[in-house]
Amino acid sequence: MLKPSVYLLLSAALFTAGCQPKETAPPATASAASAPTAASAPTVSAPAPFTTPKPDDLLAQFNWYRARAEHDLTAATPVQADALYVQFSADIDELLKTLTEREQKVLENYYDYWTYDEKTDTHHPKPNIKKRVAELAAADLEYWYVGEGMAEVRPQADYYWKLFGKHVSPDYADFLRIEAEQNKTLVFNDAAIVISWAQLGKYVMDWEGFLQRHAKSKLATRARCLYGNYASAYLLGANNTPVRDYDTKVLQPEVKAEWQRLRGQHPESPVAKLTLQAEAMEKEDEASVAKLLAPLNLPDSEACYSGVGG
Repeated sequence: MLKPSVYLLLSAALFTAGCQPKETAPPATASAASAPTAASAPTVSAPAPFTTPKPDDLLAQFNWYRARAEHDLTAATPVQADALYVQFSADIDELLKTLTEREQKVLENYYDYWTYDEKTDTHHPKPNIKKRVAELAAADLEYWYVGEGMAEVRPQADYYWKLFGKHVSPDYADFLRIEAEQNKTLVFNDAAIVISWAQLGKYVMDWEGFLQRHAKSKLATRARCLYGNYASAYLLGANNTPVRDYDTKVLQPEVKAEWQRLRGQHPESPVAKLTLQAEAMEKEDEASVAKLLAPLNLPDSEACYSGVGG
């Protein structure tokens, strides 16, 4: 397990995956002067009702929900698209729960169904699971290794960004863009941080920037949970990726260099400022960790587990 901070609770459950989306800036908010008035705003005809019956096959249902969302988005306002995203993601989560139960044998014995190529650091399905991989891919799903020989079934990294990114409000678009980018890479594995300290620092800054730009967003709590998860790992490390040498308790050289870089590039960042306190910490008991993280005003673990916001 990771260090005893409640914000190291998301680990591999922070879905991460296949291909990085093309990064684009979130849509700019129109100024009051340029915004059309209610009288001049164009009228958009509502689309015909989506009448395709929902199939019985579970994987086909993923595509059915996506097709329905695509249909409904054609005439949706950004606010309506936000609501469609929230409902759609809840529907997909329910399907994933059922699919996970059906795939439990494969997920718990992931290595039995895959071969590992050391040269490319990739896993390849054995013949007895190759067809299933293709079936999942047809529904924009994949097996995702989460460590200790196990895997999850999840949507591909940019699943929600590709579907909703051009339709939702600026804060939702920004959230989905950041999530899609970060979801392409596993962050935590076997109580270790498996990306570089610099990349972890970027993840922290991504969410810190989001919270500065969209402080009143309905997604702010979800963003702050992710922010806390990465920030606490950045400041405290993990059991198998400590910030200090186990024996000497001296700060790891690569950690010290990264913290200096962050302070130099982002001097006003709350986390950058906290690196000085983290560097001076003599112990990492629960009280000391809570005191260190207190300035970040993070949600409690219950709020993060419940997935509030959105």
